[in-house]
Amino acid sequence: MSKIKELRNKQENILNLVDFFSLFCPEGKESKYVTSLLRMTLNTDNIGEYSHKIKTEFKEIFNLSENKLLESSTPIQIIMMERMVGLYEKDDLKTFQKFCDYNERGLIENNDLTKIKSFEEIKKSVGLVDVRLMEKEMSKQIHVIHRDDEWLLLRPLTYLSSKKYGANTKWCTASEDTWDQFERYTRNGILIYCLNTKTGLKIACYREIPYFDDSRQNYEFSFWNQLDYRVDSMDSGLPNEILEKIKLEISEHKFSNFHFVKLYKLENKYLDGGSIKKISSEEPMEEGSSPLYQTEFASLENQILQYRNQELLSISAEQRLYDEDMEVTGNEQSEDILADI
Repeated sequence: MSKIKELRNKQENILNLVDFFSLFCPEGKESKYVTSLLRMTLNTDNIGEYSHKIKTEFKEIFNLSENKLLESSTPIQIIMMERMVGLYEKDDLKTFQKFCDYNERGLIENNDLTKIKSFEEIKKSVGLVDVRLMEKEMSKQIHVIHRDDEWLLLRPLTYLSSKKYGANTKWCTASEDTWDQFERYTRNGILIYCLNTKTGLKIACYREIPYFDDSRQNYEFSFWNQLDYRVDSMDSGLPNEILEKIKLEISEHKFSNFHFVKLYKLENKYLDGGSIKKISSEEPMEEGSSPLYQTEFASLENQILQYRNQELLSISAEQRLYDEDMEVTGNEQSEDILADI
């Protein structure tokens, strides 16, 4: 007998609807009462429509378009399935599907299935593979601050890259349908994702940058764990050398992720092989609220060259972030940051 058949025949894995309905009937007289209860259940208003809606959602969420079990199940069975799925987070089940796919492709390193005890372990394994696969795909949508054999530090520059690198976290900047949160954080400050490529640990770091001078002396500088709980930097799991990399980034490059992208656009527009292009001094500058764009044009030229000399903007042509033809999402309500420039 195959393993799956053995599991199907185990009593602990079986829920019989007749036995279930018998719980509510007089002992010894289940026959006539269970029949009535089943008939009443099947006659429930809109049960067919409701079960069809569940099947449609299952197909869309879990990519089950050609699933024989769903197609052959009765409305009552479909509703029971929905109740079972309700015991889990839907994202956990989707991550499990991805884990199975990665494992079948030989991408999961620690793949002894008998030792896996929780969804957290599944998420960690999937996250490690995701990072390895994403770097090439996302190269135009992130700015890498630091990379070594264990750590990857980056600024997400688009909503899509934020969702990709923030996968399997509860960060509001990386969740579905939270474009507004990503835009708020990336316009108002420096958003950095710290990923441990060996353990799967992910920490988000945010440094607020004021748009205008105000009376505050301190601006937000926070660290967030994968559950989106704010943590102290010393309790984040980030080693001192990585914390130093973060401090260096926010002290030397004091502009938001959004304006980081705008610098690339300015470089393409005003620089020609490292030299300032010959343009009219009366050419209007784009409006912006960052202090960087409140300077005189000559000062702006100097800043662009300064940043280039610091190698912040020294990237090869094929790595340019500003690409008019680049499409990073098909969701009209979740346009990436490049489309907003």
